[in-house]
Amino acid sequence: MRPHPPSARPRPRTALAALAALAVGVAAALAAPAAAGAALAAEVVDGRPAPAYVGAASISRDAAGVGSFCSGTLIAPTWVLTAGHCAAAGGEHYVRTGSLDNTAGGEVRRVVERVARGPGGDLALLRLAAPVAAAPIRLAAADPPLGAESLIYGWGRTCADCAGSPVLRVARVRYEAITADFLGGPALHSAGIDGAAHRGDSGGPQVYNGEQVGVCSTGDAAARTQDYASIATHRAWIRAHTGV
Repeated sequence: MRPHPPSARPRPRTALAALAALAVGVAAALAAPAAAGAALAAEVVDGRPAPAYVGAASISRDAAGVGSFCSGTLIAPTWVLTAGHCAAAGGEHYVRTGSLDNTAGGEVRRVVERVARGPGGDLALLRLAAPVAAAPIRLAAADPPLGAESLIYGWGRTCADCAGSPVLRVARVRYEAITADFLGGPALHSAGIDGAAHRGDSGGPQVYNGEQVGVCSTGDAAARTQDYASIATHRAWIRAHTGV
């Protein structure tokens, strides 16, 4: 479950330039094997199968919603929250909600609008073509306290050379510091306790006390650490676009 972003953080002059540059970088990251050091997150290494649905959403380019290249969360019947670098990936996007399995179950919807936060935050909102029935996750109004344990979820890799997991996985992490996400926004830096984010976990949630506190942005597989964009920092922006 770990992201693998490029070593140099882009500093585009406009949001459109940022997304264009990011789309190229993400395409390369998804196609190439994971490199050492920080990278765009993809999957949860180690960890365990998630015992219950937590609003997680798998994001795919397949119209049937089979498989995923990024993770996300349902925050309203027609809105999914994910990483900005996931939304920048090319092609049509489809989202499966209401299932722990990214190959079957739940409901699949086409994404009809992508709203990226842009420089200053690796987050994006995906508007679905029609409402879904699954229960959305609650969003936190504040970051967790330093030292707190939380949970990370995703359909990313379970080992460095593995394919992504078809079943949602979860791992425990400890929040250690505020750092920066892939686009320079405030991020929750955590160390893995029994697992870590990897390629494919990007966009997935970090959950504390039943509320989502972060969005998977980057990580270092070797060090078993990850950085999740802070929900609290961008709470007003999310509410302005989705009403939640």
